[in-house]
Amino acid sequence: MPVEPGESGPVLVRRDGRVVTLLLNDPPMNPVARETVAALEELTAAIAADNDVRAVIITGQGDHFCAGANIKQFKDIGVVEAEDAYTRRRVAMVTAIERLGKPVVAAVRGNCLGGGLEIALACHLRMADTTARFGVPEIKLGVMPAWGGTQRLSRLIPRDAALRMLLLAETVPAERALALGMVSELCEPTELEGRARELATALAAQPRRAIAAILDSVIRGADLTLEEGLELETANSLPLRGTPDAREGARAFLEKRPPQFE
Repeated sequence: MPVEPGESGPVLVRRDGRVVTLLLNDPPMNPVARETVAALEELTAAIAADNDVRAVIITGQGDHFCAGANIKQFKDIGVVEAEDAYTRRRVAMVTAIERLGKPVVAAVRGNCLGGGLEIALACHLRMADTTARFGVPEIKLGVMPAWGGTQRLSRLIPRDAALRMLLLAETVPAERALALGMVSELCEPTELEGRARELATALAAQPRRAIAAILDSVIRGADLTLEEGLELETANSLPLRGTPDAREGARAFLEKRPPQFE
């Protein structure tokens, strides 16, 4: 089934050709509630199955990306066993975004905190406007990030910087996030939506099998030794050689024209 646009619910869906935009929809802070998790689970599965979707943007409705988990629902979580199952479900949801096999761009404005930052860290590319603020304030609640924040943040930026954010709940403004490499692009608030769409459109124009192979090589390869990573890269690269996209790429190069991939 193709991914259909939707203008109601915890996650809004907009589609522009091969690009799907997911908007976390509980303004002003767009916290991640149980309903949000269920919607993202369903949407990532649908996007993975829809070959016509080639790139995804995740952003927030209104002035903020996401301020983290919906703390109002914490009282609904009972015994440790229930907390364990629910935490693992959220980890799986965030991991499904990272392993989607299609490029995912986080477009961040305003607060990007806690679980919101953990979702952004699972995206493959992150851009922000000048209002963005990043943080993992869970320690102020006597707990810790548990949706991959300690792992992805410390692998993305210098360890000392990550530990200051994790241990002291330090908030990082947009300019500092750019300097640390947490985001790859910074723009004015009025430009964020357009720039995210431009980037996603450019990604959507790339050969989908090669995109998926590169993402798999980078994401799974990060946990391997160099030798194992090279084996993974070779295993992913060889099946691409005989694809229609590979033949089109070679022809376009020889004919000195832009390629038209499937």
